Amino acid sequence: MARKEARSNARGLNSVARAQRHLMLKLGIIEHDDEASTDTVERYGQLFDHALSSTLIEALATIFNLTPPVCTEGGGPAV
Repeated sequence: MARKEARSNARGLNSVARAQRHLMLKLGIIEHDDEASTDTVERYGQLFDHALSSTLIEALATIFNLTPPVCTEGGGPAV
């Protein structure tokens, strides 16, 4: 029942907020029935305050079933 309520709450969000909530769920920042508090959203935003580590890029690629970008010698993704 809580999952159904969380899903109906997510429907009221705009597409960006839904995508952010989905990513927070996948990263374990929030649980299915949790609401994203200001504190939680701030923690989520801090993930993107700096260049993403290769570990985080690999984790995000795995979560979304994507191939991570190939990194150059400088450590950043190849463009």
